[in-house]
Amino acid sequence: MWERFMSDGMLKRNIIITGASGFLGRNLIGSLQRNGYFDNGSSSTARLIGFSSSPEKLRERFPSELAEFHDREKIDDAELCSIWKEAIVVNCAFPRNNSGTEMAEGLSYIKRVFEAAVGNGAAAVINISSQSVYAADRPEAAREDTPLCLATCYAVGKYAVELMLESICANTGTAFTSVRMASLIGPDFEPRIVNRLASSLAFLISKMPLMLLRPCSCPTPRNGGKCITLEGEEPVP
Repeated sequence: MWERFMSDGMLKRNIIITGASGFLGRNLIGSLQRNGYFDNGSSSTARLIGFSSSPEKLRERFPSELAEFHDREKIDDAELCSIWKEAIVVNCAFPRNNSGTEMAEGLSYIKRVFEAAVGNGAAAVINISSQSVYAADRPEAAREDTPLCLATCYAVGKYAVELMLESICANTGTAFTSVRMASLIGPDFEPRIVNRLASSLAFLISKMPLMLLRPCSCPTPRNGGKCITLEGEEPVP
C-alpha cells in the first residue's frame, strides 16, 4: 500500500492536521512552514488544512495563502470533501482530560476524522499515539515488540484510537500508521525537544519511503504492518 502511495516520488500533497491548535499541532504547522513544504513561490498546489476549536487564532498565527483553518466540527462537512483527496492526514486530536464524558466525545470525534479521511480518498493517515500504552516502570526504553500495559484511562483511549484506525483503514486505499511518542515533561525539560519532535514528524511526512516502508517487528503486527516509535531524545534525522 505504501509502495502505491509513494509511486509518484516526492510529490507534495495537502496536509490535513486535526487538533491543530494543540501543542504538537501548532509546532508541526510551524515546522512544515519553516522547512518549505508549503512554498508560495513554488508551482505546488499543496495546502495546509487545520481543524481546530480555535481556527481564528491559527489564522492569526500562521497567515499564508496556502493555509486554511476550519472549526473542528466541519471535519465531515460536504463542502470540504475535496480537500481530503490524496491528502496526508495527521491526527493530533485527543481529549484533553480523562473524564468519561470527554473521552467518549473525543473518541467519537476521532472516528469521524478517520471515516472522513477514508471516505474522501485520503492517501494516508498518521495517528499520533503515545508510549503511555507501555508500562511506566519498564526497565528499558520501549521497542515495537515491547508488551503493552494499559494502566491508565489515557493509555486505554490511545490504544483504542490505534485499533479504530486499523479497523477503519484496513483493506482500503488509505495507508495508515500510529506514532507512539514519548512524553515531554520533567524538571529538566529542554524546550528544543519540542521542535525536534515536530521536525521529526515533518521529516516523516516528507520522507515516507525511508520511514514507513520498514516491516513491523511486533508479535501481532498492527497499523497496516507498519509501526513507529519516536523517542524525545533522538535527534532530527
